[in-house]
Amino acid sequence: MTDKYRTKRYLSSTSESDQSSGDLGKTIRREKKIPRSEPEKSTTDKLEQVSMETELRKIRQMLDKVITVDKLDAKLKPLLTKDDLKDALDVVKREILSEVNKTTEELKATVHTLAIENDQLKKQVSELSKHGQIQADIVQGANNAARINNFKVNDLEQWTRKSNIRIFGIPDSKPTETVEESIAKVTTVLKDKLEMDVTEKDIDIAHRLGRFSSDGNRPIIVKFMTRKHKIEAIQKRRVLKGTRIVIREDLTTMNYKLLTSVKEHASVEAVWSKDGLIFAKTDAGKIVRVEHGKPIDSLLNG
Repeated sequence: MTDKYRTKRYLSSTSESDQSSGDLGKTIRREKKIPRSEPEKSTTDKLEQVSMETELRKIRQMLDKVITVDKLDAKLKPLLTKDDLKDALDVVKREILSEVNKTTEELKATVHTLAIENDQLKKQVSELSKHGQIQADIVQGANNAARINNFKVNDLEQWTRKSNIRIFGIPDSKPTETVEESIAKVTTVLKDKLEMDVTEKDIDIAHRLGRFSSDGNRPIIVKFMTRKHKIEAIQKRRVLKGTRIVIREDLTTMNYKLLTSVKEHASVEAVWSKDGLIFAKTDAGKIVRVEHGKPIDSLLNG
């Protein structure tokens, strides 16, 4: 080979070497510019990413199926026209009016039925009121009759006591006082205090009333053989005023309550009984007879 050939090879080798060196430099420079790569994602992160992508695809599919206002309007436009809508409204109106008319007729029939039943109930109430008034009148009449009969029974009971008196204030020394002992005490009072000409034989019976009490004197009820002794004892009882002894008529429970109620009246000055009848003297000096079943005020102020 000639020197010229060697020179070319040398230059060629040098050129290739320089080129390789330049390429290597470029490679080195490019490697310097490449940023550091991020670490690889874990398997869990990759699965989560795949799952999120799957969910996103499902959501997109669901959204694609949702009809929008524009789509709905586009579908309804060819179906309904103005005339169709008017006809549909007329049909609905007729159906509603038909139902309203039907309901109205039913209500009218119900009201008519209720009106008839109401009239019947009014008639029944009227009849019951008449019967009730009749019954009330009967009850009132029965009550009045009972009251009148009660008054009559009271009068008869008082008549059976026409010869009786009650004496208060005679000493009561023992709970076992006998009838004979009571008669003897009564006779002594009548003779000594009232100066009556009586004996024990003029007294039919005499006995104490109520339970014995060591700090009180039980009254003695006295029944004379004749009414004249009872009248005499009542007439002379005024001489006992100022003593502890009091003589009263033997009144029925009903008459005694009447006497007590009259005695408590504000305008009554005095009250007493005579032959079972109740008399009162007002503050104005008026003497009136008080009767059962009559208002006390009307009797005193009449």
